Amino acid sequence: MAYQTVDVVRTRPLAGPVRVRPSRRWALTVLGLGLLVAAWAFVNPIGAAPQEPAYVVRALEAVGGTVSTRLVPPQPCFAHRPERTAACLASAPPATGVRGAGAGVLTPFLAWPTGQVERIAADGYRATYLARVLLGLICLLLLGAAARVLGHWGLWPLAGLVMAVTPMLIFLSATATTVGVETCAAVCFGAALLARCQREDGDGTLLLLAGSGVLLALARPAGVVFLLAVTVAVLPLLRVSRLRGLGTLAALLAVVAAAVLGASWSLAHQPHRALTGPALAQALLAVVNARGSLLNLQVGVFGWQDTVPPALLFAGWELMLGLLAAAGLTVGGRRSRLALVLAAAVPVALAATLRTVVVRPDWDTGGMYLLPALAMVPLVAGVALERSGLRPRLDTLLLGAGAAVLQLVALWYEGRRYAVGRHGPLVFPPVAQWAPPGGWWPWLVLAAAGAALLALSLVPPLRRERRATARPEEDHPSAVTFDTARASVGR
Repeated sequence: MAYQTVDVVRTRPLAGPVRVRPSRRWALTVLGLGLLVAAWAFVNPIGAAPQEPAYVVRALEAVGGTVSTRLVPPQPCFAHRPERTAACLASAPPATGVRGAGAGVLTPFLAWPTGQVERIAADGYRATYLARVLLGLICLLLLGAAARVLGHWGLWPLAGLVMAVTPMLIFLSATATTVGVETCAAVCFGAALLARCQREDGDGTLLLLAGSGVLLALARPAGVVFLLAVTVAVLPLLRVSRLRGLGTLAALLAVVAAAVLGASWSLAHQPHRALTGPALAQALLAVVNARGSLLNLQVGVFGWQDTVPPALLFAGWELMLGLLAAAGLTVGGRRSRLALVLAAAVPVALAATLRTVVVRPDWDTGGMYLLPALAMVPLVAGVALERSGLRPRLDTLLLGAGAAVLQLVALWYEGRRYAVGRHGPLVFPPVAQWAPPGGWWPWLVLAAAGAALLALSLVPPLRRERRATARPEEDHPSAVTFDTARASVGR
């Protein structure tokens, strides 16, 4: 028998598609968000957020029992009076309605550390500012952790985070309430869960997963519901193989234990009704009919819902968010598309359910409660675009610039409302009747610097930094390379 040496072709999969990886751009995002939160914390007068005086007092009660009148914040005399400036605070009496059923339901898990900080204050003004600083720092730590996880992954996930942090979330993060902590915890938990499911996690991701999950479950009465909502949105991207190991088990057990504790406390203290089919259907119809106003609330209707920015703010932010989601649906894989659909559908079902179950729909259930769930839409869209291998170009630059401009527009209109009234002069600093500590210009310049850093963090790199992914993109044919080997075959 004759033999002939031939070349036999073997195939092996590539590590994955080549992608653009930003180099520590997440640090610019965190610094920009930090400057914006700091500006909002001092631009807002005391009591600019409903339930803020009640939270300050209840946090003090959690550590000291009876609260001195001098530590009670002033009555928000401008509430529901958009033409009245914050100058009326100078003669306002201590706030009323800060105790009892009228103050709403507040969980005690964050109240104790907040109350410890407030105790060193000399009056209600300083107690409120100290609470804002503490809760704002917690929010920034959560957003910073999410930015680090997503920024190391790619520029598109970072763009998704920037779109998730709406002006309303910045406003809430700068108030002495736990609404901002709850939403930032949901963003961080969603980012860590996405990274873990998609093999893009690094050192500390499990710690972030456990810490943000525990905070989300305990921050507010509905925290457990949002924990489930974020998890459901990520389910299509879940890979069971990534949930093995002692570290993962410990993180999941910590989150489950916090969820059980939070749910038990909420069922015992949060008044609620039974969930019935007809009531749920009616609530679902009401939510669908009010979808426009609900979306606007997530972008930014500030204060006591009497500070309404121009329609340009809502249209611009919702347009950018819609384009990001549409691009994710177009180029993403099957799993990513399903996750996007779930991320958009879950908040609707959640809104209808809470509208049916919650007995007293106050500011807490007026629309902003959807933010922790809706934040998953841009996060999942950014992940879908990154996993598709789409290279960031002018699109991320436009998203960053648009977000920066709209963040500044929101802050400017918020300041104008409290300085000269909602219909006062557009250029208000020279004629302001009320000014924050230090005057207007330092905080406006600080916010402008933060917005600029936010825009710079999404500028695409001039040179491509190549890095192979851990595996090929889902639902796409595996790329192959060819090796040759010498072999002898019979003829």
